[in-house]
Amino acid sequence: MNSTYKDRNLQLDGILLTQFEQGREVPALIESLAQRPGSLTIQERMMISRIVAAVGARRGKPVTVAIGSPSIALAAPILQFIFGAGKHLNCIAIDPRRAVRDSAFAEDLLAPLVSAGFAADAREAIGRTRNGKDFLVAALEHTDSNEIRAVIDQFDNGRSGLLLVRDYAMVHAATHYEYGRLKGLRLLELPDGSGELLSLPC
Repeated sequence: MNSTYKDRNLQLDGILLTQFEQGREVPALIESLAQRPGSLTIQERMMISRIVAAVGARRGKPVTVAIGSPSIALAAPILQFIFGAGKHLNCIAIDPRRAVRDSAFAEDLLAPLVSAGFAADAREAIGRTRNGKDFLVAALEHTDSNEIRAVIDQFDNGRSGLLLVRDYAMVHAATHYEYGRLKGLRLLELPDGSGELLSLPC
């Protein structure tokens, strides 16, 4: 859909905004599940899409998704819908129910997540991943300094995965770039304002 998009950091005019097209699975699920779909920024929509893409790229191989960002917690029921509760997906998320629409559809998707237990915060979400060896996808806030470094440490110790950091490029403060660089890893600033670090086996 050719449209205009504007948030506090970005304005786009006359551009194809696939993040809002209901014919695509992630935007359609956001529209169906989110309490206020219009409140999700392009960055948040892109991060949810990248989480889905990373899990899908594993082709059924084990993956742990740790969501410590309240803005991205909606990804948990979306993953539940797309990939189900199979043994290959371990989703550890903070409680997304505050951002999820009250519906039978949402309730069905949340049920397995509720029974597995939500993380109280980002610290617990990342703490529950520490002993894993599978592919790790972590989504955190730029303020989750200790948790970001804990994920970088896991990658430095040989774990493969993807780290996504909300508002990473928007912050005028010390970043984790140098911490990762000293370990041979690069935390990149993306055009949507998020940060991304990809660690693959050599």
